[in-house]
Amino acid sequence: MPPNPPLGVRLLGLASRSTKPLSELTDDELIAARDRLNRLRAGKAARVITGFPHRHVAIEQRALPLGDRTLSMRVYRPSRHDGALPLVVHFHGGGFALGTAAQTDWLNSGVAARTPALVVSVDYRLAPEHPFPASTQDAFDALDWLRGAGSELNIRPGPPALMGDSAGGNLAAVAALHARDRGIDVALQVLIYPVVDFTDAMLSYPSALENPDPILTPTTLAAFRRIWLRDNDPADPLVSPLLASDLRGVAPGLVQTARFDPLRDQAAAYADRLRDVGALAALTEYPHAAHAFIATPGANRGAQRARREIIAHLQQAFTRQPAESR
Repeated sequence: MPPNPPLGVRLLGLASRSTKPLSELTDDELIAARDRLNRLRAGKAARVITGFPHRHVAIEQRALPLGDRTLSMRVYRPSRHDGALPLVVHFHGGGFALGTAAQTDWLNSGVAARTPALVVSVDYRLAPEHPFPASTQDAFDALDWLRGAGSELNIRPGPPALMGDSAGGNLAAVAALHARDRGIDVALQVLIYPVVDFTDAMLSYPSALENPDPILTPTTLAAFRRIWLRDNDPADPLVSPLLASDLRGVAPGLVQTARFDPLRDQAAAYADRLRDVGALAALTEYPHAAHAFIATPGANRGAQRARREIIAHLQQAFTRQPAESR
């Protein structure tokens, strides 16, 4: 039997549960619960758990025009760097149904300040109002738009990096595949406890069966899949990038997993596939962490180490860029 997660992680999980399971919520109830959660996270008290933004980073919410629709993006620019900066495109977690870009201010502002880089977090469309493939198309279109916004956002020429946590890790992974297929260079894909397999196997990995994760239970996983995927094929590589037939030519990947995360084993399996094609930068398991630990640095000290690892790999990736592209 695996050991219990740390007390702080267990308390966080209990606090995050609503009185009604996700699997029993109607669409309207889910949307209302999302709004309540967003208000809770925006409060000053929640920052004790979710972390405070870096004091030397300017954060701006801006429109992201994508042809037939306009999304919102959260832009993080280090105030001590006036020149052009390399681009990091981030996608937040939340099961494709919850969350906003603002929930990862601690991570993104720290990455912006210490890499240094311009970090843009995309507020992609969410289910149940916008099921698959809306969020995936938003990720593709946002990457394309940002690559053409160098002068507007003062982005340094050269390949961007992609970064995402949980569901956002899925979007970062499929965006890296999209970039590969279109001949777009990506410096690094940072996949933080990503969900990369939405088939029934997602519920049968040893980590899904054994871990007492208080935040992401097998029932919750299945509910998120139903809400987002509807009747679409879970084996589609745009849904489950672990099942992509060929990963050759994809950007190097840093994969971070958590010891008490049901997604740990599928994320490690994706890292193995990246390793097989020479595209694995690193696979790191954080031993005292549960799912969403990097978004809750106040509950897990491993978040600090994970952020430092991300920054180090981004610095290396951007340094490797050819001089003519910088």
